Amino acid sequence: MAESIAITVVGSASRSFIDQTIHHCGYLWNLDRNIENLRTEVNSLENKRDYVKSLVDVAKRNAETVRPDVLGWLERVDNVKKDVEGVLEGTANSLTLEVSKLHEKGEYNQVGGPLAPPGHMPFSSTIEFEGFESRTSMRKDIVEALKDDSAIVIGVCGMGGVGKTTLVKVVADKVKTEKLFDEVVMAVVSQNQIIINIQDQLAEDLALTIVEKNNIRVRAERLYTRLMDESRRTLVILDDLWEGLDFHKIGIPAQGERKGLKVLLTSRLKQVCENIGAQKIIEVQVLNQDEAWYLFKKIAGISNDAQDNLKGLAKKVAQECQGLPLAIVIVGKALRGKEESSWEDAITQLKHANVTDIAGVHKEVYSKIRWSYDHLESQGSKLLLLLCSLFPEEDYELPLEDLVRYAMGLQLYKGIDTMAEIRNRVDSISGDLKDCYLLMPGSRDCVKLHDVVRDVCLFIASEGEPVHMVSKVGLKGWPRIDTYVTCTALSLDFDKLDELPSNVKCPNLQLLRLSMKRHKLKISSDFLLIMENLRVLDIQKICVEFRPPSISLLMNLRTLTLHNCELHGDLSLIANLRNLEILSFYMSSCLGNFPQEIGELIDLKCLDLRFEKVPSSFPISILFHLKKLEELYLGYVLSKYKVQEDIHESVLDFSTISNLNSIQFCIDDKYCLAEVLENLDVDRLVRFDMVSSGYPSPQTYQFRKRLHISEVDVDMLLKPNMKSLVSRTDEYLWLESIRGRLPDIIQTLSEKRSCFSRLKKLEMRDCDIKFLIDAINPVKLNSGVFIELEKLKIIDATELSAVCHGDLPPGSFARLRKVKLVNVPTLSRLWGAIQSPSLINLRKLEISGSNEMRNLISQSSVKCLAQLQELRIISCPVLETIISPDGQAGKYLVQDDFIEFPKLQVLRLSDLPALSTYVPELESYQVKSRSAGLLMPHLFSCFLPEL
Repeated sequence: MAESIAITVVGSASRSFIDQTIHHCGYLWNLDRNIENLRTEVNSLENKRDYVKSLVDVAKRNAETVRPDVLGWLERVDNVKKDVEGVLEGTANSLTLEVSKLHEKGEYNQVGGPLAPPGHMPFSSTIEFEGFESRTSMRKDIVEALKDDSAIVIGVCGMGGVGKTTLVKVVADKVKTEKLFDEVVMAVVSQNQIIINIQDQLAEDLALTIVEKNNIRVRAERLYTRLMDESRRTLVILDDLWEGLDFHKIGIPAQGERKGLKVLLTSRLKQVCENIGAQKIIEVQVLNQDEAWYLFKKIAGISNDAQDNLKGLAKKVAQECQGLPLAIVIVGKALRGKEESSWEDAITQLKHANVTDIAGVHKEVYSKIRWSYDHLESQGSKLLLLLCSLFPEEDYELPLEDLVRYAMGLQLYKGIDTMAEIRNRVDSISGDLKDCYLLMPGSRDCVKLHDVVRDVCLFIASEGEPVHMVSKVGLKGWPRIDTYVTCTALSLDFDKLDELPSNVKCPNLQLLRLSMKRHKLKISSDFLLIMENLRVLDIQKICVEFRPPSISLLMNLRTLTLHNCELHGDLSLIANLRNLEILSFYMSSCLGNFPQEIGELIDLKCLDLRFEKVPSSFPISILFHLKKLEELYLGYVLSKYKVQEDIHESVLDFSTISNLNSIQFCIDDKYCLAEVLENLDVDRLVRFDMVSSGYPSPQTYQFRKRLHISEVDVDMLLKPNMKSLVSRTDEYLWLESIRGRLPDIIQTLSEKRSCFSRLKKLEMRDCDIKFLIDAINPVKLNSGVFIELEKLKIIDATELSAVCHGDLPPGSFARLRKVKLVNVPTLSRLWGAIQSPSLINLRKLEISGSNEMRNLISQSSVKCLAQLQELRIISCPVLETIISPDGQAGKYLVQDDFIEFPKLQVLRLSDLPALSTYVPELESYQVKSRSAGLLMPHLFSCFLPEL
């Protein structure tokens, strides 16, 4: 239709144009009158041209081919317009071509112009998050990603109800306002992925008419042709993806096929964004406490003048929503204008996860999380998530180590029966659960569970499929539970309890977790009598007295953890648990003798002896009877009994434990350390935490590869077993009081050119070291070292000349965030030339006690320090300048008269008598002036006593 109208107009207009031009070619009118008539006719022709162009635009939006004669007519009109403009600009006595009528107005079949594509109405109808710092920051991140030419697909991911859709709609309005894109179109994909529906949504936003109703391939061709129009910058938003999506099947050009086209997608699953190939992924977190409270007040209608009691109740309800925007909105709306009794009831229901009793909440919030749970790929993933829900609520950080030990005891994953395999499986599944936002990341090797997710999990588990779990906290007595008969997992946190009851009938119970605040608890002799299927028993923070028969009745028990407990009574009862595979005493106190009978538990795979108070006597020889041990955590056992007893060398021969792959110990005797390492297959170790120190060190519950070596000779560090451990350390390496000269770390201690590529934290104290990195001798280093290092601390290094001798190898220190150098009197420079990505993440630089450093950093290195937030330079008596020149003859290469530290917040320069200025060649210095030598727009703390 559009095409035929355009042809009719062109036919009439072009004939009129030619006829009238010929008819008037030889006539000259009064010049002023002719020019006026010409202007009128040209204006009329321009209106006709604009109308035809609008019809052409309609045809292009519908992915139709525009006829060549129509395009030719438009081109001729543009050419004639230029000719006429030349005449109008000529002199008065010039001959003027009079055009009285360039066209006839003709008969129009359509009087109204085509409808403009949608796009004037905002995508977002809510201003609830306006001004929230967390949302503003994420919005800026998305907009910056959209501006990045290298990012074609941008993913926005987060748990259900966190506000992903709201955020991308706000971004859509932002980029339209700023004219980053000519058109923004959006489609909701959802879990069903109905291709035709997605195509229709995009077509409507594009004002594209797709006449084909069923042929998906032809429909995709039309959409593809329309989106390949390079005259428009187009943003396509695909909301709520649950799995991969074939762009071509929809009709969206693949990455790189069309410049000016970008795709912004949202998903609850980070893996979906990764699988689609998103170049940038922005993760949306829950609101912080202040933002959540502000939003809840607004939604629930809680004014600042509200009664204190009502505000107190409202705060409790808001806290139960845990920053989840959807939960805040739904709950807040449901309670708006309600009496205090309704608020109190809501608190009770939310605390006890009676989700079906809160109007609208289950449907709008919990159902989404339930759907995510139901669609987990494996039963093992579901079970692990349900296990997480057993732990205390609020901001509890759940160690993956606990999940490993639970999974092992419950035999959660069939066909996997080694600690290493279980550990890998738990790591993998917890990562998957974090990617779909059912778990949240905690500190290292910990996860957290959002309270709303926890409530849903417990609700699912209470239904009895696949397990029946009960978790209660804050108990002051044994809880009343309708039935224990079907219960398979029970987690109870007591405020106070004197004695566990008798004859608790839990014939199906497989996991029991008990925790209390360090109160002496008596376990009745028959408490565990009717728990014959119990496989995991976890007792924490309880003063436990073992009395027969009690624990010895649990013949199917596979995991027993006694953490932070005081242990009394007959511990030899544990030796009757012949199926036990994991036995842990982490941070517990054993006031008597450790039972020799534990050596009879020949199926033990993991033994944790990291006592807070080591037993008064410990028969070390029992360790070497446990031939199936895979993981051995010794704590201070070796340190205490190597000194007290006459132990033969063979006693510490750990090579007899052939399956051992993880070990931990703290020892203060270097000879004992040498003996242990000599009789240990260190290359088989996948996890180790070794401390050789003269003073107590904290016993970290979870570790990967950690090493703290103190007061040993350099020769010992260079022995093969020790060097292997040092070079493979990835979590934390601490070298202290090493006797003898270390030329450097990389070329001296790095084995097989590992260059400490995975090390996260390095600390050195009182070590005779010349360079941390010698990038020149004995060989030149051309690839990055310490590429994963985040923290570097060197203290009391009296011979340290430079952090890096020579230019810093490319890629080195790419993730380094903090550097602290204290009492380094011979330090003359930090490093040579650097280039990105080296130091691009450095946030804090502190140097104190250098007697030879004259210049801190070179001008070229400033560009790599854009993230620097704190700079502290203290007690460097010969330091003259902060920034030294890179140019010829000591000249600075400065643009716009300033050198910028855009994120510097804290600047402390103290006890620097030789410091005259920051950049000597530049005349002035003001903290926030662009006319000055240095620009630091975010500086809020400045201490400069010398200037």
